[in-house]
Amino acid sequence: MAGLQLHRWDALTLMLYCVCAASDLRRAASPPPTAPAGLRWVEAGSLAALVAPAPAHEDVAAMLAFGEVVAHYHARLDVVPMRWGSRLADTAAVTAHLRAEAERYRCVLAALADCVEMGVRLPLPEPPAGTAAGAAGPGATASGRDYLLRRRAQLQAATAAETALERLDADLAGLYRDTRREQGWFAGGRRLSAHYLVPRPRLAAFRQRLAAAVAAGRLTTAAGAPLTSGPWPPHSFAGGTDGTDADTATPDTRPQDTASAAARSPDTSPPDTPPQIRPPSDASAPDTSPPDTSAPETSPSETCVPDTSPTDTDTTQ
Repeated sequence: MAGLQLHRWDALTLMLYCVCAASDLRRAASPPPTAPAGLRWVEAGSLAALVAPAPAHEDVAAMLAFGEVVAHYHARLDVVPMRWGSRLADTAAVTAHLRAEAERYRCVLAALADCVEMGVRLPLPEPPAGTAAGAAGPGATASGRDYLLRRRAQLQAATAAETALERLDADLAGLYRDTRREQGWFAGGRRLSAHYLVPRPRLAAFRQRLAAAVAAGRLTTAAGAPLTSGPWPPHSFAGGTDGTDADTATPDTRPQDTASAAARSPDTSPPDTPPQIRPPSDASAPDTSPPDTSAPETSPSETCVPDTSPTDTDTTQ
């Protein structure tokens, strides 16, 4: 988005948390106890952005507090969640950014209206290594045949995981508005991930059907059990269209996924999550965590909503 910069700490002083329709501010609750000093809404035309002075230190506590604020307002309003590290110089720059991107923000808000994000990650086997560790010793070189056999097993596992997610899409049909798929590294391992944009009224049914699929073992791969997460603010559906910056530009602040088991009672309040907003072409940010995906899903049913990505926690609650 024009004007939005990431990780230029020396020049940018206001952190952006989320964007909503200005008409919704009357429903905005007071900030959570963990909110930073100076948190406020900046209005420009039909939009409003939640901002606060950028934290002095980029640490885990600051990132978690950021996620809590976004989740707090997402539970009460339709918002476009920003990713951690989205900064602008001052209030005038925020106003200019909202006016320049007004059409796009309105489009995204319409697409994300009354929705949360749910995630499913299927573990995949590691790519073939160059050594046959544990067989002929740590320094032994793997034969070409061993490599090809492992590579074939890896591709077969990826195909099986894709098939499992396609079956899950069918099982969940009618309970989500959009889905996106991605493959990458998360929590120290390779995962094939699916992200679902779920209307809140269908969330309980979605979680119940997902838990049934997990309990029946339909999502377990040769590499292990699935990880489920959510509900989150829909960061994976809030940004660009190509997913190239999905989870690589900012650290993931969400709690780590845990293996899913049988259905648990649904959690009605979405946990915190780092938003995902596509940075401008000139903004580069270091990748601080293994690319998980962190790129989820497919293009939304609404024609003007773009794509983005990010991460999770145990959600079959």
